[in-house]
Amino acid sequence: VEEAPLSGSINENICITDAQNLLTDFNAATAYIFNILNDAGITNVDPDGFDPADAAEGQRLVNFVNSPTSDSETFNFSYSNPSTTICPDGVVTIEITITQEQEAEAGTIEDQQLCESEGMVDLTDFYGEDTVPGGTFSGPGVTNNMFDTTIGPNDGGYEITYTVDDSADCVVTGTSDSTTFTITVDSSVSAGNPNSAEVCRVDVDELFPNTTAVRNFYLNLLDTGVSRTGSFNPTIQQLINAYRSNPNQEDFTTQYTLTNGSCSSSVALTINVYDSLPAEIGDIDGPTDPVCQNAADIDLFSFLPEDANPNGRFEGYEDGMFRPSTLDPGTYTITYVLDENSPCTEGEASEDFTITVRESANAGQDKVIPETCANSAIIDLTVYTADGDADGEFTFQSSCEVIADGLLDPSTLTADNYVIIYTVAAINDCGEDTAELSLTISNAPDAPLVDGDPFTFCAIDEPAGADLSATGDFLTFYSDEDLTMMVMAEDALSTGTYYVTQRESEDGCESNATAFSVTVNDSATPTISNTSQEFCEYDDATIADLSETVNETGTITWYDSEDGTNALSNGTPLTSTSYYATLFDANTGCESSVRLKVDVEITECPLLFPEGFSPNGDGLNDTFDIENIEREYPNYTIEIRNRFGNIVYKGNANTPDWDGFSTEGSFGSDILPVGAYFYYINFNDGITEPRRGTVYLSR
Repeated sequence: VEEAPLSGSINENICITDAQNLLTDFNAATAYIFNILNDAGITNVDPDGFDPADAAEGQRLVNFVNSPTSDSETFNFSYSNPSTTICPDGVVTIEITITQEQEAEAGTIEDQQLCESEGMVDLTDFYGEDTVPGGTFSGPGVTNNMFDTTIGPNDGGYEITYTVDDSADCVVTGTSDSTTFTITVDSSVSAGNPNSAEVCRVDVDELFPNTTAVRNFYLNLLDTGVSRTGSFNPTIQQLINAYRSNPNQEDFTTQYTLTNGSCSSSVALTINVYDSLPAEIGDIDGPTDPVCQNAADIDLFSFLPEDANPNGRFEGYEDGMFRPSTLDPGTYTITYVLDENSPCTEGEASEDFTITVRESANAGQDKVIPETCANSAIIDLTVYTADGDADGEFTFQSSCEVIADGLLDPSTLTADNYVIIYTVAAINDCGEDTAELSLTISNAPDAPLVDGDPFTFCAIDEPAGADLSATGDFLTFYSDEDLTMMVMAEDALSTGTYYVTQRESEDGCESNATAFSVTVNDSATPTISNTSQEFCEYDDATIADLSETVNETGTITWYDSEDGTNALSNGTPLTSTSYYATLFDANTGCESSVRLKVDVEITECPLLFPEGFSPNGDGLNDTFDIENIEREYPNYTIEIRNRFGNIVYKGNANTPDWDGFSTEGSFGSDILPVGAYFYYINFNDGITEPRRGTVYLSR
């Protein structure tokens, strides 16, 4: 016995948050799948062992991780595990399901009624439509989320609690929920095993004088300990009526059923009524000539004399059939017995006879080959004659044309029903043996036309299988050349080659495939030096100001959500929130599918008191400008004095900033000399204390 290579199926479930750490790109996804195979026991993974379509599936997985398009998505891979022995290669299928995070929700779980005989019941089967899985069931009889019904009945039932929190896969951190429901356990019942009894017709009246006697007779057919409180179908009265309407009837069967709440059990009970016969057999003459192995099954009762009691049995042939095809060549002694076990028989008797089996050709049994399409692969007919000799010949019944080596090419036939004869040459004068293979060939339609080839989509539009089209009936789209990966309406599309077939009916033959191209374009996500931007509340910042912080110079569009459609105009005032930017690619006409998130904070504007200014007309610091004071303190006043204490300037929110000229007293409007000056500001808001300070005037 050689060791076979590992085969089987592996299912992996990953939360999107874990996937975004594990499956960052195609190489990471490949390494992850290699690790799965390693953990399964395949130490040396051959990259060439994967299905050719797995590369596209891997990229689709990475694309989903980087930009999820649904709450959950499943990805399938197939690895051929090479054999190092005479055993065929193994096949390992890998199914990876990625799900989005969701808040804990226990949902509503309905009360349950269970039968005590059910044993361990998986409580997760009772999840409500809105129940988030992965939580824990607790309560009497619960172990590892399984409820043991053998705990038995309880008057008030068992209160079970389901709790789910952020310890479950893909549940939002900090969320939890629970719900309770009741399980009622009903005592189990058993109707026992089917049973029957034989009654001679002459004894019927004595055994069954009334309805009660008939009922009790059936009840006595039940196993010991089975409750007698069940129901009969047909009823006892219906059985009696059937006998009265046809006294020669032999079989009276009823189904006996016990019920208790959710528990039920049924058993068939039968009374067979026969006429009694004497134990007479006479001489049994078996076949005079040997029987060939390829002969039909023989009914041994056919050898009984006409006046023999037929209620006996052939020892070793309980169904009374002699099957030469199952026996080795030789002579077989067969005994027919009448005894106390023979129904409605008076006395005992037995008689022997022999049958000789001769070796012969064996073509096996007639068979029906599954319906085949004209464009299907070559059929190996020897698969259907494996129960016969291997040296026969295949021919068409209608034309006697030989099918070489038993290999039938459906494409060479027209749509029709065919009978193929498998013939094995004669052995020992038993004649040749034949078996019929019935075959129906159906036409496949032409490959469909794809008018939209090549299809071009934008990733932001989330193109799916429903966006594909072709001219034909009962279309099926595939993502692989081998036509094993169907593309469903909700399946996300990716750049690559796809295939489509058609059928004339839902169950009809599938056409050859038409290949076509799909391109899914995506514009790059905009970039920014700092994704956290602050603006002073008095800057009156707008979307246009936010666009100036983006590194790219193309068409930038801002949205108020990560995946919403509400585009914001350039004049939209900014608030303290998050904004999302896309970049438009003029070459493809596509907008970024992944948006740049920028957090904006509108802050209070500080008052900035210059330590000096230079009113020299160069346009820089020509005035003593205290930024934001007019917006923050609209009632403020300011006085400026020289080093002798003389007021040289007075101002407020309605006067120009001090430009180094005197506006007060004897100084008139003269240019003031270079030097230090002292200001006094009264904010006049009833809260803020006045401010004193020094400013240096230079020219």
